[in-house]
Amino acid sequence: MKACLLILCSLLANLSLAQDHLTPAEGYFSRAAQDDKYYSLIQNRLLKGLSAWPLAKVVVLPSFEEEYVVTVDSVKGSYYVMVRSMENDLWSIRNDSARVQTAKYLETRRRIKPDLAKELNRLFFDAVSQTRYPPIKYDTLDNGQLETMTVTIADGVRYHFTAYGSGFGVRGGETHSPEEGSLMGQLVALTGRMVTIAEGNTKESEQTLKQAAQALHRKLLKPLR
Repeated sequence: MKACLLILCSLLANLSLAQDHLTPAEGYFSRAAQDDKYYSLIQNRLLKGLSAWPLAKVVVLPSFEEEYVVTVDSVKGSYYVMVRSMENDLWSIRNDSARVQTAKYLETRRRIKPDLAKELNRLFFDAVSQTRYPPIKYDTLDNGQLETMTVTIADGVRYHFTAYGSGFGVRGGETHSPEEGSLMGQLVALTGRMVTIAEGNTKESEQTLKQAAQALHRKLLKPLR
């Protein structure tokens, strides 16, 4: 019983640590996913026409709701924050070719000041630049051999972050339903505020969003544990 509790505590500690940084993305960023039907739909439907070099972008994939993407980019010298969401979730219709062909999305965007766009770019790029794998843990079997301990994550929301950095190209990483108080939880919460800006909601101002991005950026730049 004590051994089980120690293993559980170790797993929870690793999950908590992972929520302070992104992990390598296994979705549409990876070569292995190129033939995956669902991620192919994400690329061809949700992300169609979007820049391959975004200043900041997060693709949000809930388990039972519509997928959406939030992106910051420049168009002809102006900067915009945009949110695009599917009318029906692609996961549930992925095997229905007729519905896939008629799948549509809703899109709203708002022009923002260059300093806000650049601050969000710096935040996102530094966040994805700290992407790393969580530590591997092993369990000792009865015969003395070591077995890799794995944690299976099923339902929840997966967040794929990408950002472009001059001289570095596009980098990416992901997190899965992070806790509210963790660094990645705060990054996810900030993307929700970006949606508010894109939708023209006056409850959020560009100045307060910029200040929130700067504050979170300072936390991210502290040495990782």
